[in-house]
Amino acid sequence: MDTRSEGEPRCASSLTEWVFLLSKKVKSSVEWFLGWLQGGFRRQARVRKASLCVSGFRPLCAPPYRLGVEMISIFDFLWLGRERWVIYQNLLMRIFVWALGPLGVHARIRNAHVIRIIKTLSLPSKMRIMDAGCGQAYACFWLARHYPNWEIWGIDVDSKVIDHNQKIAFALGMKNLYFREGDITNLGDDLLFDLIFSIDVLEHLENDIEVLSRWRRIIHPVGWLVLHLPLRHQMQKRIFSAFKKHIVRDHVRDEYTEEEIRAKLSQAGFVVLSISYGFSIWGEMAFELNNLFWWKPWLRILLALLTFPVVILMGYIDSRVSWKQGNSLIVLAKPLITIKPDRGN
Repeated sequence: MDTRSEGEPRCASSLTEWVFLLSKKVKSSVEWFLGWLQGGFRRQARVRKASLCVSGFRPLCAPPYRLGVEMISIFDFLWLGRERWVIYQNLLMRIFVWALGPLGVHARIRNAHVIRIIKTLSLPSKMRIMDAGCGQAYACFWLARHYPNWEIWGIDVDSKVIDHNQKIAFALGMKNLYFREGDITNLGDDLLFDLIFSIDVLEHLENDIEVLSRWRRIIHPVGWLVLHLPLRHQMQKRIFSAFKKHIVRDHVRDEYTEEEIRAKLSQAGFVVLSISYGFSIWGEMAFELNNLFWWKPWLRILLALLTFPVVILMGYIDSRVSWKQGNSLIVLAKPLITIKPDRGN
C-alpha cells in the first residue's frame, strides 16, 4: 500500500522525492518570511519550527527574543528621520532623505525601539510627552504625526539642533510639536509630563541619579519613563574586528548594566517594570555594515549606500521585538508612589 500523501511524487527515485520535499520547505519558508514582514510575526511564532526545520539544520525560529505587542511598519522604520529633508541645501541629499530617510541606521533602531514600547502602553488620547535630550528628534516627529492630540516637547541643550527642529516642525505644520533649548539636568516645574523618554543621553551626564530625580518631580504620579541606554561597552558583542574596541569618547562612564540602572532608578524614585535589550545580532550587524571604514568618510558613504537595503531590513528586524540579549538596554519604569498609612486621630 502506498502511504505517501496526495500531491507527493509517485516515482521510485529518492532523490526526486527529496528535492520535492525540500522545495516545499523552501516555499513555506519564503511564505512565512513575507507574512512576517506584513505583520504576521506573532501569529506564526509558534508554527515556525515545523515549517522551517529542514532535516539536519537547527530551526531558524529560536532566537532569544520576547514578542513585541506593537510594531511600526517597515515603511515607518525606513522613513524615521525623513522630515530632515527640509533643512538640507544639497538637492541630491534632499531627494535621498525625502525618498528613503537618512543614510544612517543607528538612530533609526534606537528611536524605533522606544516608539514600540510607547505603543504598547495604554495611553490616553490627550497627553503631554517630553523627549529629554531630543537631538534630531526622530521619535518626536513620528509621534507628533501619528498622535496629533498629544502635546510633544523636545528639549536639548544644543541651540543649532533645536533651531533645525523648529524649522522642520514649522515647515511641516506640526502644531502639536514644541522644541525648547534647555538643560535637561535642571528643568523647571512649569510643565508636568505624562511620559518622559530619553534615548542614549544619561551616559553623557555626570549626575545621572540627580537628573533622574529631577525628572521624577516633573512626571505625573501615574506617568511613565522610557529609557534607551547603551550596555557597558566591555559587555557588548561586536561582529567585525574593527569594532571590537569601539567606544564613544564623550561617555562619562562605562555605560550601564541592567543591575546598575535598576539601582539608580530606585534611588531616584522609580520602580522598573521591565528591562529588555536592543541591538541584537541583527541590529549590531546593521550598525557595523552602515559604519564600515568610518575613518574614511567617502568610502564609508559608498559602502553605506551599497548596503542600505540590507541594513534597513536588518535594523527593522531588530526593532520589531525586545530581545533577551543585545548591546543596548530598553527600560520601562513608573514613579514609585508611597502611600502613607492613615493613623487616625
